[in-house]
Amino acid sequence: MGPGSVRSVPQSTEQTLTDVGLRRRVSLEAGARVGRYHIRRKLGSGGMGTVYAAFDPDLNREIAIKLLHESPGRPQSKRATALLREAQAMAAFSHPNVVTVHDVGTHEGRVFLAMDWVRGDTLRAWMKERPLPDVLAALSQAGRGLAAVHAAGLVHRDFKPTNVMVHPDGRVVVMDFGLARRAQTGSLEAPANNSATRTYDDDVSRVGSVQGTPAYMAPEQHLGFDIDGRADQFAFCVTAYEGLHGTRPFRARTVTELLMRIADRDFAQTRNPAVPTRVHSALVRGLSEVAKDRWPSMDDLLSRLEARSGRQTWIAWGGAATLATVIGGTALMDHDDPCATSGEGVKERWSDQTRGSIRGALTRSGRAFADDTARRVDEALETYVDALVDAHTSACKTEIEPTLLDRRTACLRQRSGALHATLDVLATPADGLVNKAFQVVDGLPDPAACLDPEHLGDAAPVPIDQARRGAVERARNLISRAQAYKEAGDPKEALDVSKAALALARETDFSPVVAEALATYASAQEANGRHADAALTFENAFHLARSTHQDRVAVRAATQLVYTVGYRLRAPDATEVWVRQSRALLDAMPVDDPTRRLYEARLLNNEGTLAYGRGAHAAAVEAFKQVLDLRAALHGPEHPDVAAAHSNLGLALTQLDRFDEALAHHADARASWEQSLGPEHPMVGVSLTNEAFVYEKLERFDEAAEVYEKAIALRRASLGPRHPGVALSTNNLGFVRGSMGQHQEALGLHQEALSIWNEAYGDTHHRVASALEGISLSMKALGRFEEAYRFSSRTLKTVEGVWGTDHVHYAMALQTRAGIAAAGHRDADARRDLEQARAIANASPNDQKTLLEALDRDLAALDEP
Repeated sequence: MGPGSVRSVPQSTEQTLTDVGLRRRVSLEAGARVGRYHIRRKLGSGGMGTVYAAFDPDLNREIAIKLLHESPGRPQSKRATALLREAQAMAAFSHPNVVTVHDVGTHEGRVFLAMDWVRGDTLRAWMKERPLPDVLAALSQAGRGLAAVHAAGLVHRDFKPTNVMVHPDGRVVVMDFGLARRAQTGSLEAPANNSATRTYDDDVSRVGSVQGTPAYMAPEQHLGFDIDGRADQFAFCVTAYEGLHGTRPFRARTVTELLMRIADRDFAQTRNPAVPTRVHSALVRGLSEVAKDRWPSMDDLLSRLEARSGRQTWIAWGGAATLATVIGGTALMDHDDPCATSGEGVKERWSDQTRGSIRGALTRSGRAFADDTARRVDEALETYVDALVDAHTSACKTEIEPTLLDRRTACLRQRSGALHATLDVLATPADGLVNKAFQVVDGLPDPAACLDPEHLGDAAPVPIDQARRGAVERARNLISRAQAYKEAGDPKEALDVSKAALALARETDFSPVVAEALATYASAQEANGRHADAALTFENAFHLARSTHQDRVAVRAATQLVYTVGYRLRAPDATEVWVRQSRALLDAMPVDDPTRRLYEARLLNNEGTLAYGRGAHAAAVEAFKQVLDLRAALHGPEHPDVAAAHSNLGLALTQLDRFDEALAHHADARASWEQSLGPEHPMVGVSLTNEAFVYEKLERFDEAAEVYEKAIALRRASLGPRHPGVALSTNNLGFVRGSMGQHQEALGLHQEALSIWNEAYGDTHHRVASALEGISLSMKALGRFEEAYRFSSRTLKTVEGVWGTDHVHYAMALQTRAGIAAAGHRDADARRDLEQARAIANASPNDQKTLLEALDRDLAALDEP
């Protein structure tokens, strides 16, 4: 995730996260007809519909009509059918604390509900200044209404104090079922438009697949997961807390902040001392972040709220539910002896046949470095297998409590599964596998961590039930396989496997493994260029991991969101929250925890990349220096990640004209890559290209040309002659040859680069624009002005396709074409281009003083005799 190669300009990857659109509200005039009902006047409008006072001529009585809003961009017939079906379900039962729905139907494609017209106050207005016993009694009635809704198989989904009415006679009625749906459980697909940094207020319902009123919504509803009555229970407890204590339990400005406060149990400080402890404690459990930690049903919650006397037995939130499904104490249910796990299976899997298959898959590429890589991979795998076998042997030698022992053996089984997945991926021949093979092995999780009680104490508990435990292990094995495919440079296979892993993880109903699967799926989406989707999935992984206290998964997601949101989606304002969350999670980890140092380096690297991208090169240098120190301490000086840190630091230093320092770091990068990956590995070609670019900036063209030649030779041997990386070094050498006056040779080099990049990227790519520019400048130097002008116009068209006509890169391309036009005595064309370029530079949000001065000099030159 470095800032990029030399001569590379930022890609046009800006995207926005948008809602599907606000519902269109259409007001009905008095006298209009909806079905058989006569509209009299509008009573009010909310997030899902508008309510009218109406008259029913058949029954000769006043009623209320709720007409649901229309949503643009959605298939209305399907939506109307679904809403109509749920409204009919509402009309199929009756309860004194639920508004009576008399009729349902459609009006001009929109669903309407005909219901009792409840005259009175909303529960929010009614509760103000009321005695505590009266408030509790009203809340109990509302809760009984919700319980009846759940008994009918429905979920309200938008329970809040303004959706509850109190009759003048004191009867409480739950209203507003515009969002009611059949209860569903188990689906954890990422929502279509979840943006957890959106601001909100109490009375605005969110638009899209995640619907409801944010301040009252349960975490799983925010994340777009399927929900059941426990989501309504959460909303009820927010309402009750507000009515009894005078404030909602969690105060926040954005959804992300709200979810953090829920996860941290960060309740509002204001508390009414008159509220009985049993009532407050019951609400606290109902406000648990994870649905299974709440009360099993509204009836169970209400039995606590309504209890008047007798000893109350309180189970701390999450305790009983957790013990029912995972190991939370010292007693274990009957299952296989955890010490039966051994390293024999590991050794059997790491057979001579497996080693031969992997070597064959790597050497089949015919690349110059393939044999060396196969040897290094074999040695690294041998070392890992030995460490894993030793860990298995040591697993049961230390006397530890059963819970820790079970987690230890589960951890080792996960490591074994990761090894098996890696061996399978490495034994499958694939394009580019040999380039990434060592990194695949290097990414295997450390077996020694399974022997560390502190690490195991932070790990997710494991299910007791053997069938469920097996399903969790199978899901984790698929997750490991997906990660191996991603590291091996096969993003499509990574996406397919990670999607299957997520589906299997969902079936386990085990939140920790679902969080892991979501993070892996998000990484695969990112690798496939689906950056907006990846951001949403990473957010879901983060919040689910936080809710189950899986901080390692949470920090993985948060640090990646800094890069995905900030760099890929170009949304710096939304990035800061993920920087803060990453730092908070890291600060909570032990200082000497390797995971902390790993993700500290990743966070700093992403921050440095963002700084580099916005031109803050001094800030990028400071960030990359810290990355280098952290990685060197973690891995030692001769590691690919340390080499990458040297390389990024060298690039940033070059931008500050600190050339000697830059050259030193590029030399260190090359040495580290040569030592860890081999002297003929393509990453060595990256450091050579970057080193040559520094010489080019220093105008030491002979040295630049010599190093570029080495880079080209190495990249051709390691990547093949038509690889885009070869074209980068070739094109850069073309500019150097041009600076040396060797224009015919320069032209040939740029033409070769153009051919490769056109084949790899198509017509519209910033690299293609660079090759076209080189061709036009070479032709200009050779006096072929008409051809140069045509190629320069092609450059301009390509730049327009990448950045548009108001970007500074377009202004620079105009300046280049103007110079060619002037050289060919087309002064009018040159003036037109320069004036257009000047207008673009003037309108740029960034300071373009240098460019403007150059444009002014070019314009003045046109006026000289």
